[in-house]
Amino acid sequence: MMRVQLAALCDYACVREGMLTVVSAGISRFASSQYPCSLPLSLAIMLEAPPSEAVIPHEIEVRIENADGGELARVDGAVQLNQIPPDLDPGELVQLPLVLDLRPFAVPQPDRYQIVVDLRLDGSAETVLSFRAVPAPQQPPQS
Repeated sequence: MMRVQLAALCDYACVREGMLTVVSAGISRFASSQYPCSLPLSLAIMLEAPPSEAVIPHEIEVRIENADGGELARVDGAVQLNQIPPDLDPGELVQLPLVLDLRPFAVPQPDRYQIVVDLRLDGSAETVLSFRAVPAPQQPPQS
């Protein structure tokens, strides 16, 4: 069964040659001087599955929700491997790295929010990352 092995909010992430590069992972708070504001974050995800399942398309849904579970944005898609790596050991799982740039999405005000990664689309296999948007500290006037 495909599962989320890792999910993290970070400053930057990319996939290169099947490897997931993540910078400043574990973000749970960010500040902005004005709202609504775009999310200055990336979502890094590492999925894991048996080889026989990794080549089958799997639906994935990523939602941005407010503190009450109200949906602010949603990205739907499907993931699968084109080819099973030839050098896998028996029983070894396949990893599928994914990155979602969250900058196109916005939050309306300072508050608590969450990112929900759902692989089954029925709520049975959700991974939830909570974060908080806060007002930026006021800068003292320059003299």
